[in-house]
Amino acid sequence: MDVRFEDHGAFQRAALLAAAGGAALGLTGSLPLAAAGSAVALCLAYRAVPWRWRILAAVACAAGAVVWAIAPQAWSAPACGAMLAISLAAIRADALQRAHAPPLPDAALAVAMLAGSGALFAASVLLPGLTAALAAFVPQIAAAGVGGAVLGLWTAVASAPLHLRLGG
Repeated sequence: MDVRFEDHGAFQRAALLAAAGGAALGLTGSLPLAAAGSAVALCLAYRAVPWRWRILAAVACAAGAVVWAIAPQAWSAPACGAMLAISLAAIRADALQRAHAPPLPDAALAVAMLAGSGALFAASVLLPGLTAALAAFVPQIAAAGVGGAVLGLWTAVASAPLHLRLGG
């Protein structure tokens, strides 16, 4: 079985933007806002899709993160990750359709939703402690920014199933 990763350059640029967006809003010390920053950066990174779709996806992801920040529940982080995956899958599917490329594989959305939910759940469990430990060595704001950047990278990696193709 042949597994290909499509669009390396765009994925790497999106991962860098997600880390930068997560770090920028992570400076606030809020993990949900860091998630919103990385989600907005990821959604806006797709150049092959019209702006209105990218903005709509970014607003949907940011709204999920704001709800997580305002009324945190045990399921808030995984739900935010699933929303991010759905938004990115819609953007990716539109980009593939515009390029007259084969559509996303059937299981790509489900795998991306699991990966996004898992990434944000892991971030909500692990990053506060890691950020607190790092704050012992650097200023709190720098530690929060690093935590946000790590969250951004995790969200970008969680979108990888949307770029995989299986061949015979």
